[in-house]
Amino acid sequence: EVWSTEVTDEDLKNAVEDEFGVKYSKDWKRLLKAPHGLKDEYSIRKGVKVIGNDAFQGCGFLTNIDLPDSLTSIGRNAFWGCDSLTSINIPNSVTIIGNGAFGGCRFLTSINIPNSVTTIGICAFISCSSLTNINIPNSVTTIGNSAFMKCESLTYITIPSSVVDMI
Repeated sequence: EVWSTEVTDEDLKNAVEDEFGVKYSKDWKRLLKAPHGLKDEYSIRKGVKVIGNDAFQGCGFLTNIDLPDSLTSIGRNAFWGCDSLTSINIPNSVTIIGNGAFGGCRFLTSINIPNSVTTIGICAFISCSSLTNINIPNSVTTIGNSAFMKCESLTYITIPSSVVDMI
């Protein structure tokens, strides 16, 4: 079953909120939107399949995010501009890291990309200026254009031969 990362006004209107003001779909399978004031650490509910487009965009005080093992997709610009994030551990269930997913996360120093990921979107890590190294697993077949652009601290990257499409 495919779960959409697209978040509509209708989705937001029918959303349910947790105690932190984070909006989810009624079935708790899709995280739709987090309030900009969200700070420190946040654990996404178990059972969530997708993080919607722009969900955490601009949550500049979020330092740590715990992603559930049920997660399969990280939407477009999901964590764009989350300046305080320093590391993220992507679970082994994720197959897609969306366009701009971690763009502008200036203090992100490390990221774990598991063997389940097949696609790294366009500008996925653009302007992650503190990212020092990244290991791309053999499962990845597509890396989007400018995925690591403006990652000035990046000193090591391994692109496996499995990558057949760099868009």
